[in-house]
Amino acid sequence: NNNNNQRITKATSQHLGHVQVESTMPTLNGMARVTDIKTLQPLPNTNITLCKQELVIVNEATGKSHTTIRYFLPHSGEIGPTALTARDTNRNKNNNNNNNNNNNN
Repeated sequence: NNNNNQRITKATSQHLGHVQVESTMPTLNGMARVTDIKTLQPLPNTNITLCKQELVIVNEATGKSHTTIRYFLPHSGEIGPTALTARDTNRNKNNNNNNNNNNNN
């Protein structure tokens, strides 16, 4: 194994409203270092909390970097049922086909 071609990810947190994920990974342009920081930030004078994402991508060979900052309104309320995965969907289709074939015999 060549360690230079492996993807490495480390997640840390400074407090309950913070997570930082640092990754290094091979790309077509060489190794990239990605830092993804998410923090919960209350809006002043409201009961709204935003999730701020700061994404920094650095090309290790050139030192060039790009930073993107986005804000999300976290979901509140009940979470709906989990969607079927592609594998489950195929299995269900096969079961339905088998049932249809059995009914036709």
